[in-house]
Amino acid sequence: MTSWVGFYVYERRDEMVFESVEINNNTGNFRAVGSDVCGAFVFNGSIQGGRFEAIKDYNAWVIYYSGQYDAEKLEITGHWGYELGQRLSPFVIAKIPNHKIADFKRDLLEGRDPFSR
Repeated sequence: MTSWVGFYVYERRDEMVFESVEINNNTGNFRAVGSDVCGAFVFNGSIQGGRFEAIKDYNAWVIYYSGQYDAEKLEITGHWGYELGQRLSPFVIAKIPNHKIADFKRDLLEGRDPFSR
């Protein structure tokens, strides 16, 4: 089995925990529900020609994400910002085997790249 995991950088690396991630390969729609240290969020966006654009909505404020989607690796990488087009800090969202999630979290906490394994 596999699960979607992710992190973003803001002064430190923070984990995103996903309840669900949906990518519609026909329409390019992207939707994810999850939480992080800032609270619960809903991602809504699109993937077109490998380009990823989404808004992470916390209800009280939104964060803009943009980057690239690698369909073969099931990995999204890019930058996020408080304004559309702003490239404040990096993020990664990826689908990984469940047996690697503990390693992912340990690498994240210890400051290593959790996707380098």
